[in-house]
Amino acid sequence: MNKLCLSFFILSFLIPCELGYESFMDNCYLSSDVDFLREILDNSTETVNMEMDDPSWFPGTSIGNGNGIIEPLEICSQTWENGRLVLLDCGAHELNGVYHWCQLSGDLPESLISLTELETFILDYNNFSGIVPEHVCTMNFDFSDYSSFSLNGNEFCPPYPECIEPYMGWQNSQDCELSECYDVGVRDFISFEYNGDNVLNTYEDFSGEPYLGFHIYNDGPDCFQYPGVRVTSDTPGVSFYGYGDDQEVFETWWYGMFSQQEEGFVLGFDVSPYVPEGTVITFTAESTTLHCEDSCLGSDDPYCHECPPTDPISISVTVGESFTNSVGDSNLDGEVNVLDVVETVGYIVFNESHYYYDLTFLMSDINTDNLVNVQDVVMMVSIILEI
Repeated sequence: MNKLCLSFFILSFLIPCELGYESFMDNCYLSSDVDFLREILDNSTETVNMEMDDPSWFPGTSIGNGNGIIEPLEICSQTWENGRLVLLDCGAHELNGVYHWCQLSGDLPESLISLTELETFILDYNNFSGIVPEHVCTMNFDFSDYSSFSLNGNEFCPPYPECIEPYMGWQNSQDCELSECYDVGVRDFISFEYNGDNVLNTYEDFSGEPYLGFHIYNDGPDCFQYPGVRVTSDTPGVSFYGYGDDQEVFETWWYGMFSQQEEGFVLGFDVSPYVPEGTVITFTAESTTLHCEDSCLGSDDPYCHECPPTDPISISVTVGESFTNSVGDSNLDGEVNVLDVVETVGYIVFNESHYYYDLTFLMSDINTDNLVNVQDVVMMVSIILEI
């Protein structure tokens, strides 16, 4: 064997991996991919579950060597192809009927962008915190597929990258400067009357039932801090039906609202006969959070953040004049016309399940039978012909 061949033989023995790769348990891994795992491990030194060093962790896929030291290639469940990381699952793991958690923490490293072959990325139920890097949107993930991408159950702070905002799941953000409920609010604020002449009068029309309606929406990530709505009036003598001792203020809350969710709500109210005709009554609706009714800043309640998260919305109704909307106004534009017929027919045809908590449903259900069907369309046409 000549000297040149001998040199290559010695180098291949001393350096078994190609340049840019490193060896672990006789296999080669791209160093930049390993560096990402190393950063996660460095950030988690005080919390990491040392069980991951045990060879029994994730049987069949683990490379734990049991030496009492957690190596980057030992954390979570990993799949590598041709030296590149293609799967990283750090979610809960069931072993012999017992659940185990990786207990990783700290910031998500910016070097995530270097994992160009990564297709499955699951970090469920750890203690990751900080900001999710914007460049996650450029990566090869199916964000809508929970089995291939999930950051649920961590402490990431909003605002989140737009591409993953609907898929962030629950995040404990009480230590963040901004609540994850930052984009919950009220829209489509309307007033109308059931069984009356659709005029706000306090003397003649005793059969009429005045109502306010609105949608509460969540255009941000999932919000589980009890989002709600507060409705008030600026006029003495206006009260809301049966909601506690103080009927001059109405408040209600939801257990939570998923991202991109919207729900309708109808609220009855009453105006005292001592309120004179011509009085302009302004109603204001604003989003709020349970237990944050009086003061948001400085509260000790962990569910209480800066609230209301979005601007309030107001409408005005004059005693003796028409409400802002009327039953049959399906598109909520203040008029009942052929556009509402089109809206209602489309609602019947395209809504697989007619959802009661939706103002389009409520305003289209003219006969108040809790159904939206052809009977309501016929009644709507009759209303239009009578106008």
